Amino acid sequence: MNPVLVPVFPAPADTRCRESAAALVGDLARTLPDVELVATFLDGSPAGLAGTMAAMTRPAVVVPAFAAGTAEMMAALFDAAGAAARVEVSRPLGPDPLLARATMAKLRAAGARWGDAAVLVAAPGACDSLAMRETRRAADLLASEWGPRVSAAVGVSGADLPEVGEAIAEWRAVGHSRVFVVPYDIAYAAYLPSLHAVARAAGAAGVTGPLGPHRLVTDLIVIRYEQAGRPRRDGTVHAA
Repeated sequence: MNPVLVPVFPAPADTRCRESAAALVGDLARTLPDVELVATFLDGSPAGLAGTMAAMTRPAVVVPAFAAGTAEMMAALFDAAGAAARVEVSRPLGPDPLLARATMAKLRAAGARWGDAAVLVAAPGACDSLAMRETRRAADLLASEWGPRVSAAVGVSGADLPEVGEAIAEWRAVGHSRVFVVPYDIAYAAYLPSLHAVARAAGAAGVTGPLGPHRLVTDLIVIRYEQAGRPRRDGTVHAA
């Protein structure tokens, strides 16, 4: 019997966050029709990860469905997963070359052309050393696919997202009039309307949507699940 797949999303702020996550889970269900899916969120609600793990009776693989997680998020995830027996936790989705290719697709969908500058934006709050390091690595991976005009806005804080405006201004100051902004998020996040407003005010040519839903994001979740959830002969699972 296949382990249960438990994709975990950051705590949702509103229904748009839940709907975006649900669309990605729908893609997973079509890709893995023989695998039970129990999607949840990293929050304190009864239906959140802790409650889901407390009720889990089968082998399961928890896949953190976020591009870059903070140390606090990962600790909370491991603590919750520890409440259940026979559960493995994969590493987060990013950074990964598949996410870089999904980002390229989102850039093209937003009207970007090769040679345009791109600013990869870490979500507000993702400002510890782990999240910032992983976002910078993701920017490097994107640059290897898109070209050298890629930078990362990390340590983003405050409602006016000053780091984003500064990153756009730096590209425009050296002659790049077409700058596109990429939120480094798998699903819709509550700060995205503010990001659009800040990007427009700073002269950005466009803002992409979140990285999911996208076929490559779905493929990456499947890879994480299969790597961490290969069954042993005794029916338990082990990490790759």
